[in-house]
Amino acid sequence: MCVSLLLHCMPHFWLFSTVLPQFHPRITCDGCSGPVYGIRYKCATCCNYDLCSTCKGKGVHTEHRMIAIRSPQDLLHPGVVCDGCDGPIYGTRFMCTICSHYDLCLDCKEKGYHSEHRMTSINVPQGGGCNRRKYSSYDSSSDDSC
Repeated sequence: MCVSLLLHCMPHFWLFSTVLPQFHPRITCDGCSGPVYGIRYKCATCCNYDLCSTCKGKGVHTEHRMIAIRSPQDLLHPGVVCDGCDGPIYGTRFMCTICSHYDLCLDCKEKGYHSEHRMTSINVPQGGGCNRRKYSSYDSSSDDSC
């Protein structure tokens, strides 16, 4: 009886164990204007140009090198914390051109935080740099210098 029940439930097990493609929130494919699931292809040259895997496969935007991003977590800026919400920064990072070590995430930038100064956008995380505020071990009493 147990074997029969197991065989009956097996197709349902595979249905629920299937891994769905990763969704990239707030990203629209510039080739088809649709949402991006699975691998996101970000142009290494153009500002804010992304493709879904279908458009990439069709040969859209072959004039520039594309960066394959499997999940939004691939775009974590290591060692950088948003000064607006104290959270980690994924995707575009906004760095103040005047204040030393002042960074914002996209949400805080759009809410108007630190609008008194010009911000530089950094789309792709850069390795190394100043790790003065690691998100995983942030200490408000730590020194602000590198």
